[in-house]
Order: sequence, then C-alpha cells, then structure tokens
Amino acid sequence: MHAVLTALGDRPAPPLAVLPAGSTNMTAHDLRCGGRLSRRRRALLALRDLPLETWPTLSRAPLALRCPNGRELRGFFFGMGMIVRGIEYWHASLRHGGGAGEWAAGAALLRVALGMLRREAPFDTPVQLPAVLDGDPLSPAPKSLFLASTMQRLFLGMTPFWGQEAGPLACTWLSDRPQGLGWRLPALLSGRARFLPPAAGFFSRRGETLSLTVEEPWVIDGEAYTDEGTLTLRAALPRTFVALAGPAPGAKGAR
Repeated sequence: MHAVLTALGDRPAPPLAVLPAGSTNMTAHDLRCGGRLSRRRRALLALRDLPLETWPTLSRAPLALRCPNGRELRGFFFGMGMIVRGIEYWHASLRHGGGAGEWAAGAALLRVALGMLRREAPFDTPVQLPAVLDGDPLSPAPKSLFLASTMQRLFLGMTPFWGQEAGPLACTWLSDRPQGLGWRLPALLSGRARFLPPAAGFFSRRGETLSLTVEEPWVIDGEAYTDEGTLTLRAALPRTFVALAGPAPGAKGAR
C-alpha cells in the first residue's frame, strides 16, 4: 500500500481495496479490510458486478512525507526511535516465526519496552529530533519514541494518541527514559491522557504540518529509510477505500 500510494501521489484513482496478505496488516485492519485473506478476497470478488455506488467505502487521508531531496512518499504511519528498534528486532528475531501477525509485532514492541526499562542497548538509545508542529517548536530534548499517523488504530487496536488540538496528523513522543514506563505502558497504548503527564515525559498533539530534522533511520509503513535532513509531514488528499470487512460507521454506499 505504501508503494501504491507513493506511485499515485495526488492523482485521482478508483476506490482502493487492501488485501490482508502482509505480516501485521496494520493498514488493512484500520481500513476495515483485516481478517482472513480468503474472506477478504471473496468479498472483493463479490463486488465486481455491482454498481460502484453500492460498494461499502470509507474516506481516509494518507500521510504525505517530503524527503530532503524533494521526493514525496505516501503511507499512513511514520516512526523513529523505539519504533525503528522494534522493527529491527522483528526482522532479526520474529519475522520467520510462523506468521504470528499482529501478535508478533506486539511481542517486538514489548521486547523493546523491556529493553528500555532495563536500559539495554540499543533499545534505550534515544534520538536527537528537532521538530516543529504547525510553527511551534517541540522540546529539543532527546526522544525515545516518536510517531505520527493519520490512522485511527494501530496494530492490536492500539490508539496511543491523546492530543486534543484540531488537525488530521496525530503525533506522540516520549522523552528519553520516561518515568513509570512499565506501569504506564497500558495507558500509553490506549491513549489515556490522565496517566500520561508531560512532566513524566509523555506527549501527544495533533496538527496540520510537522517538520523533523533527522540524522538516523526512520520508517513509514514499516519500510526503513536513511535520508538525513529535514522531513515534512502533512495529511495528503483523502482517498476512497473499499471496506471489505463491512461498512464503517458513516460509510457511503453500504447497502
């Protein structure tokens, strides 16, 4: 999906359907296309002779990410720090472990969190990440995790966003060695703001445009890049997706 959206850019396209044939299928689940591949394939084939206006669809804006060299990428999820460590651990230890799907991704996340609590390298290595959200500079302190997304849920139903500002771009970050990460981790994964005070190193905001100066690898939709310099993130134009797992609330054409 990352490659298809990047190739399309802002050009118009018919409704897109996502088949859950990946490792975690995070994008597919968020776009109501998760579950068994065989079922979603049958659901897609069942639509082929029906009028387009009867298809269950939803609208969602991907991320648009401009690299330092001017190229633009599209996706739904951007991450640095702890996110990169988790993906590296996934590829090294879990990727060939029998297709555990979202649960394997959750295991990778917990392993990284445990490494941070134990202060084990490289899991507790923070990133220097100067950032500006809608013209407002964020704290220049090192960050152990940074993520930005236009998704409504991540893998295993996680919703680690609690910013109350307007804007389609949800951003969450942690300071280096945030206080009480162990007992606050469930609250972080579900975005329960009352347990996640900034004074303890937990932050979440929403906005329109984010600029980041990066010196380390970063990921978009699980794909790692090493472009250094200033990245600019915003919400791209919304696209229409086919909800193969059924109509979403407020979906059009769900008959």
